Amino acid sequence: MSDTESPELPLRADLQSAHAEIVSLRAQRNELVLLRVQLMGRDRQIRALQAKLDELARRAFGKKSEKLDPHQLRLALAVTTWLSTSHRNT
Repeated sequence: MSDTESPELPLRADLQSAHAEIVSLRAQRNELVLLRVQLMGRDRQIRALQAKLDELARRAFGKKSEKLDPHQLRLALAVTTWLSTSHRNT
C-alpha cells in the first residue's frame, strides 16, 4: 500500500457492496413472499375447482348411473346357470 492510499477506501467499497447485497436479498425475499402468497391463492382456487368438479361428477355419474337394470341381473343369472349346467354336461 502506498502512502497516498487510505485503508478506509477498500473497507468503504466492501461496505457498499455488502449493503447492495443486503438490498438485493431483501428484494428477493419480498418477491418470494409475494410468490408464496400467489401460490397459496392458486392452491385454494384449485381445491375449490376440484370440489366443484367432484360435485358435478357425482351429479352426472352418481348413484343413478350405478343402478343395475333388473334385466341385467336376470341375464347374469341365466348365463351363470347356463354355464354351470353346460359345464356339468361336458
